Amino acid sequence: MWQNYDEDEIDAQGLRPLTILNVGYMENTLRSGIFGADGVNEGTEHLWGNNPLSEVNHLGLEAWESQNIEGLALHRLEVTDKVLDEYGYREYFDLCFPEFPVDERYSVKTASFALGAYLRDVLASEAPLQNFLKGNDAALTEM
Repeated sequence: MWQNYDEDEIDAQGLRPLTILNVGYMENTLRSGIFGADGVNEGTEHLWGNNPLSEVNHLGLEAWESQNIEGLALHRLEVTDKVLDEYGYREYFDLCFPEFPVDERYSVKTASFALGAYLRDVLASEAPLQNFLKGNDAALTEM
């Protein structure tokens, strides 16, 4: 079936995605540790070489933010006026990133920060069942 598509039409990775549950505790995002200039990758600049994936490390970001930038590019996801206005994200970008100049506020970089914050907030200990077991009877509903 895939023979019916041009290579640039296929949106697939050679790697299986990680779970997003509890990834806020992970210090690197791929086994190779290629993404992120801080944390466990700090001081590894000599190993980056000419790998195009390591270019994002020169921004000095954490692993999740670096991988998010690359992931958004890989899957051809853009921060466009349609996303900002029709789907209502412009207000969220304005609220979350007021320190960024307007011409930089609606970007892949700020989208990567938002994704990183979200990923760090998906915790097994905060699942509705966990909250129910902690005594919050309203955490679970019949529907």
